[in-house]
Amino acid sequence: WLLPEDFGVFGMALLSLGLAEGLTFLGMSEALIQRPAPSREEWDTAWTAQALRGAALFLGISLAAPLLGGFFGHPALAGLLPVLAVSFLFRGLVHVEVAAFSRDLKFQKEFVLRVSGTLAQVAAGTGWAMVSRTPWALAAGYLAGDLVRLVVSHLLCPARPCFRFSPGAFRGLFRFGKWVLGLKLVGLLANQGDDLLVGKLLGAEALGYYGLAWALSSLPITDVVQILTRVAVPLYARLQPEQDRVRRAFLELLQGTALLVFPLCAMIFLAGEDFTRVFLGDKWAPLVPILELLALFNVLRAGTLATHPLFLGAGGAALPAGLFLFEFLGMVLLAFPLARVWGVMGVAWAAVL
Repeated sequence: WLLPEDFGVFGMALLSLGLAEGLTFLGMSEALIQRPAPSREEWDTAWTAQALRGAALFLGISLAAPLLGGFFGHPALAGLLPVLAVSFLFRGLVHVEVAAFSRDLKFQKEFVLRVSGTLAQVAAGTGWAMVSRTPWALAAGYLAGDLVRLVVSHLLCPARPCFRFSPGAFRGLFRFGKWVLGLKLVGLLANQGDDLLVGKLLGAEALGYYGLAWALSSLPITDVVQILTRVAVPLYARLQPEQDRVRRAFLELLQGTALLVFPLCAMIFLAGEDFTRVFLGDKWAPLVPILELLALFNVLRAGTLATHPLFLGAGGAALPAGLFLFEFLGMVLLAFPLARVWGVMGVAWAAVL
């Protein structure tokens, strides 16, 4: 129902939100996961800091929206961004104790939280697209998903957080979080630098093809890697003194990731053309070669990302941050010349290489 340019404009908005979120990352959840028994004061401080950050991001994006629209050459972003920035308010109020689900192996709650938001996003986005075939349909789904996750998080966590800020507790949590912040920033550049290049150099339509191809090709690893990271980091932290058990745990998790991800990526590679023709239509035909190439990219990416929880669990973010930085610089150096020759496919090849 929506045109590639609609997805491209929405992708530019998400890229702006993602950069703002990454630049202000606090690492509170990661720090709490590392602690065996956080105090009530630490939980409340983390939740208060998270809520204040969400409000600040909402105001910042709303004020910067016209500038971002000018940067990408799409004035429509000036109206879309303040609406999407409401998601920062929702995320800021999500119950902070959801961070403990993976640490305490409460996978059922983790599953309910994720799936409820995803279903709400798909239902709201699809319903709105049937009425209004514009990027606002994607925005409706995006906000609905975050709102439902907010509500479900408080239903799943019995304790009620309160606005309380302890400078001492914040410093203790941020002492670990600041290292995760560095990793987050460099990882953001590595993961979204190609989107930024496509949107700036090639325009909204090209970003629409590339963004949707990226979303479809990364479906097998997005949730797998996120859950792996949330579960494996505290696991490795507990096993640190026993190096043999750390090795065995890493190899088992790596094998499990490969067993899940590789067949799914192969399925996307083989069925991408038929899926595009049946569900998206002929106007999306240029997406097919990009989708097939990025399916290969995500096979490589799954193996790389499986190593990051090992380093984080051992308390060190320097090595994965360095790997992300190396990946980003290599991609940028390759993307500029390849994009001039092969357009969007050139950027996709740069990501793979």
